[in-house]
Amino acid sequence: MALVTCPDCGRQVSTAAATCPQCNRPLGAALAPPPVGAAAEEVAWEGVPSMKAMLGEISSTALFVIALPIAAALTFGPGLSVIARLGRDMARTVAESRSTLQTAITVAVVVLVVLRLAKLGWHIAVLRSHRYRVSNQRILLESGVLSKRIDEVDMRTVEDIEFRQGLIERLLGIGEIGIIAADKRMARFRLLGIENPRDVRELIRANAFQATQRQLFTRTT
Repeated sequence: MALVTCPDCGRQVSTAAATCPQCNRPLGAALAPPPVGAAAEEVAWEGVPSMKAMLGEISSTALFVIALPIAAALTFGPGLSVIARLGRDMARTVAESRSTLQTAITVAVVVLVVLRLAKLGWHIAVLRSHRYRVSNQRILLESGVLSKRIDEVDMRTVEDIEFRQGLIERLLGIGEIGIIAADKRMARFRLLGIENPRDVRELIRANAFQATQRQLFTRTT
């Protein structure tokens, strides 16, 4: 029996195996040795989303983390003064509870800051968990922080390749590539935060053009 390379983990696997013993990827006819004269799979590009795609959220989080404590400190004293003017009883309550209120507000500010930073950290982890691989035969997408998921699309099913780049993304040199395929399960998906997106789009188009025997149609961008 022959040995082939698992597309996911790169280990040598027997063609008689139902799954890869290393990564448990289901195996089948797709891993059988290619017919004589058939083109072997060649990886054309691999990448991950750029951290530049998170620049907007990173900036807003930094502003929140800096501005919230400052705003709380500046408004604490004046706020208590306004409440104290509402009456003698209120003034006495404010005087007696000032340290307690200050501690409560400090704790609330710290909790909000920590939650905002945790949210940012999770979004970064989710973004960076994505892995993209383009070969002359397929497009493979890996995602997942705690668990992993791998999806792939046969390059022969690619029908259109979209390109999107906003003003800020253009300044940062990143963009989004949309793939429209005949595959019902993966009919439309996106490659996010791609560096040099025009070059990557053209590379995908060239490989799809060859895989579809020069019948690929793409819209003008």
